[in-house]
Amino acid sequence: MAAFATTRDSGVWTALPGPQQPRYDFTLLGHEGRLYAIGGEFQKRTISTAESYDAETGEWAFIHPAPRPVASAACAVARRRIFVCFWKPPDTTDIYEYVPLKDEWKLATTMIRPQSYGHCMVAHRDNLYVMRNGPSDDFLRCLMDCYNVTTGQWTALTGQYINSKGALFTAMIRGDSVFTVKHMLTLEYTIAGDGWKPRRQMKGFPKSGSLWTCLLRLPKTGPVTPQLDPDGKEEEMSLPDTSEGFVAATPQL
Repeated sequence: MAAFATTRDSGVWTALPGPQQPRYDFTLLGHEGRLYAIGGEFQKRTISTAESYDAETGEWAFIHPAPRPVASAACAVARRRIFVCFWKPPDTTDIYEYVPLKDEWKLATTMIRPQSYGHCMVAHRDNLYVMRNGPSDDFLRCLMDCYNVTTGQWTALTGQYINSKGALFTAMIRGDSVFTVKHMLTLEYTIAGDGWKPRRQMKGFPKSGSLWTCLLRLPKTGPVTPQLDPDGKEEEMSLPDTSEGFVAATPQL
C-alpha cells in the first residue's frame, strides 16, 4: 500500500511507509501526531487488526485489535477522543472509543433503530452526528442522530436529509459548517441545535471516479516542486503564505 504526506508550509508531497499489515478499505484517522489504520480487508477477508503510525519516528506499530472485524468503518475525533462506528445490520450501531494511553477499546454507546444503522459519522464540538438509512433500506432520504460524548445522551434530529449519490457520506466539518461534495454539486450546511440547515450551493467536483473528501491547509501558490542543485540535492525553499483549502481527493478507478 502506498502512502503520501504533504506539509502545509511547502505543499511538497513525500512518500510514507505503508502499514505492516497489507489492507484496503480500512479506516484511517489522525490524532495527536499519529495516524491510525483500523480494520479493512485483506485477501477478500475482513480483518480486525489495527496499527498506529508515529509521525516523528516514521514507524508503524500494532495496537490492540478492533473489537470485531470491520471494513470502511466511520470514525471521528471529538474532544480529542477517538470514536469508531461499528454497524450490525439490520438495526444496531455500536460506537467504540479507542484510548491510546491504555491501548484499549471501550464501548461508548449503542444505538438501535428498526431496519436502520449508521453509515457515516462526523464530529462537532461534543457531538457525534451519525447518518443512517431511512426505512426499508432507503439510502436517498437518510435520517440523523446526535450523540453527545459529554452527557452520553442521544438526540434524533428532525426531518430527512437527501443523500443523492451518497453525497451525505462525504460530509466534512469546518467551524460550524458541514460540506458535502459530489460531482454535480457541493452543499454547505450550518450546524444548528436541532439539525443541519442548508446554507448555500456551489459547483461540484467535475471529474469521474470514486470520490473522498478531506480538509487540507495548502499554500496559496499551490503545490511546490522541489528544485535540485547540481549535486542532486534539494535546495532550500522560501515558505509561502498558507490558506485554508477544501480539497476533494478522487482516486481514479
